Amino acid sequence: MPEPLPPTAVPATPGPVRWSVACVAGLVYGCLLVVPLVLVTFFMRNYPLHALGWTGQDPNEDDGMLPWFMVLVPLLLLAVLGWVLVGLLGRRALGLPRRQWHRVRAGLAVLPFGTLLLVGLLQSAF
Repeated sequence: MPEPLPPTAVPATPGPVRWSVACVAGLVYGCLLVVPLVLVTFFMRNYPLHALGWTGQDPNEDDGMLPWFMVLVPLLLLAVLGWVLVGLLGRRALGLPRRQWHRVRAGLAVLPFGTLLLVGLLQSAF
């Protein structure tokens, strides 16, 4: 009769339930990342890309760059902090392999923003 695993031991191959929890967590975090990524997109379009002549600036944008930095920097810091905490705690709690865990997280985190971006591009094309 095999010995039972100690409570802290993790099986060698994680089951589908653990991967499902990781995927749901990645998608939920990706939905939360939509707001900072959209704001970064607006900022990039109105300032650096406009300065290069690649895009047109929004005619209502006359406040300058300081308000953007006052909003974006704390928001991006919170997003990165959340990303790191979810990554560290989630991988340890679920016992998933490191490389696969990070690839799944990265892919699922940008999926909601990428979907919205693709829908917007398709709507503007037709």
